[in-house]
Amino acid sequence: MKRIGIYIDLENIAHLKFNVNFKLILEDIIKFYRSNLKDKDIYYSIKKAYGDNKSIKLYEKELRDLHIDIIHSVHINKAKNMSDMISSIDAFEDFVFNKNIDIIVFVSRDVDYTIVMERLKRHGAIAAIVTTITNANRDIFQNVSNKIFKIEKYKAKENDKTNQLDEYSLEYLKFFYNRVIEVYNNTENKKFSISDICNKVNMDFKLERGRECYKKRL
Repeated sequence: MKRIGIYIDLENIAHLKFNVNFKLILEDIIKFYRSNLKDKDIYYSIKKAYGDNKSIKLYEKELRDLHIDIIHSVHINKAKNMSDMISSIDAFEDFVFNKNIDIIVFVSRDVDYTIVMERLKRHGAIAAIVTTITNANRDIFQNVSNKIFKIEKYKAKENDKTNQLDEYSLEYLKFFYNRVIEVYNNTENKKFSISDICNKVNMDFKLERGRECYKKRL
C-alpha cells in the first residue's frame, strides 16, 4: 500500500496564464504510480490546497468537489505569502513524524519547494512536483524530483484567462449598457456624446475622473 499526499500552492498557481484542471492532475498522478510501482494499492491520504482569499475563490468549487482540504494562509507582506512555508512544513510533518504518507507531490512553480523535497528524499520519501515546462528542464528541480509532471498538460477547457471576465467586469458591462439606454432616451433637451456617457458610468462606479468630467459638461 502506498499513500499519496498532495500539497497545492494556490497562490503560486493562480498567477499562471491559464486555469488548472486539478481533477486531471489527481487522476494522472494515481495512474502514473500504479503503472510504475509494484504496489498497485495506491490512494490519496492527504489532499490540501493553500491560498489567500483571491486564489481560493478562483478554485474553491473544484477543490471542494474533489474533497481537497482548503487551508487559508495570510501574507507576511504584500510581496510574500505563507503558502509555500505552511505546505512544506505540513508535508514534512506528515511524512517524517505522522508517517501517514509515502509519496509527496507539490503543485507549484516555486523553486523553494526543492529544498524540502531534497530533505524528504533523505528520509526515504518519493518526492514529485507538478510545475511548468521551464522548471522541469532545470537541474535544481530534476535533481530532487523522482517525477516531474508538467502543469501545462492540465489546462482547463476554459484556459485563457484573458477571455474571462471577473464579476466586477460583468457588472460594469451590464450597468454600462443600461446606462447608455437610459441616457440615450433622455437626451431630447441636452445632447451627450459617448464620452459623456462613459464618464457618467465612471461616476456611478465612484471613479473620480468620470465625476469631474461629467460635472464640467453639466
